[in-house]
Order: sequence, then structure tokens, then C-alpha cells
Amino acid sequence: MAKALAALGARVTHIRNPSADAAAIAAAFVEADARQGRPVNLLVHAGAPLGNEAAETVSVEGWRHGFSADIDGRFLHAAEFARRRIAAHERGAILFLMPSPRICSGRAAQLSAHGALDNLVKSLAVEWGRDGIRTNAIASAVVDDFAAASSAAQASLGNLAGYILSDHGAYITGMVMGIDELPV
Repeated sequence: MAKALAALGARVTHIRNPSADAAAIAAAFVEADARQGRPVNLLVHAGAPLGNEAAETVSVEGWRHGFSADIDGRFLHAAEFARRRIAAHERGAILFLMPSPRICSGRAAQLSAHGALDNLVKSLAVEWGRDGIRTNAIASAVVDDFAAASSAAQASLGNLAGYILSDHGAYITGMVMGIDELPV
């Protein structure tokens, strides 16, 4: 996806080891701004993997850790991004990448996070829309396992992300879109 966005002219900076620590997140944005030579105006966040395990085997600590890394991390990155864009009186776009919402065993944590993120996308779109910050998500099996996805599916994900984040998607906000290949 980074290649697709770069091909459209976006300056891509990877934040390694995304955190749920506010100070680390603020520092990551300062570093990204410096590397790009301008303030970050697009945020793409893929979350943290929650794993696949039977619901009855997940401990309370494991559940909370997974949710903190995924949902808290996404929210804190988005909030820092929005604070910076609002302070600069500039527009921006946030795109969350989410695993597929398909229901199967071992995905209780993923699907619970999916529901939470679905609502977060809509809430942030309403709250920050007046400030010119769009918030959307793509839910796809490609996000589950990018390396295993076909090149067509990978390209489709990049193309949809590019459209949503571009000025052509200026009126798209609060949406969770899916993009998956149909079973043969």
C-alpha cells in the first residue's frame, strides 16, 4: 500500500513499532514531520495483530493488552494527528486498515475490536469533520495476511486507499469499506 500511495505523490513515513504511549506517539510525529520536511497530513494505521485463539483461552490480561495495543494505539495516533492538523488549521485524512469482518472461531478479540473500530471511525468522522479531518477504514482479508493475498487484491487495497485519501475522496468520511476477492 505504501508503494501505491507513493505513486500518487504521497510522502510515506513508516512509524515502526506503533505505541499506545502518548509521549512516544508525539515523538513519532515530530520525527515523521522532520523526515518528510512538512507536517504529516495523511495517517494510515494498520493496528496491532490480536491473534487467533479460542475465546475461552484468552486471559483478562491478554484481552486488555491486545485491545490496548490495537484500539488505544489507533485512537491515540489519530488524536495526536488531529491535534496537529487542527492547531495548524489544516485538513487531513485518517485511514484505518482492519482485518476482514468474517466470522469464524478464534476471532473473538479481532471481531470485538472490529466493532469498536467501526464505531470509532464514525464517531471521529462526526467530531473532526468540522475541522476538515476525514476518518475512514478499509476492512479486508488482505489486511489479515498481506503476503498471502494475490497481487490483484493487494493492488485493489492500494487503489482504494489512494482514492479515499486523495482529494477525489474529499466527501467520504465515516465509512468502513470492504474489499475482498469473491471465493471461486
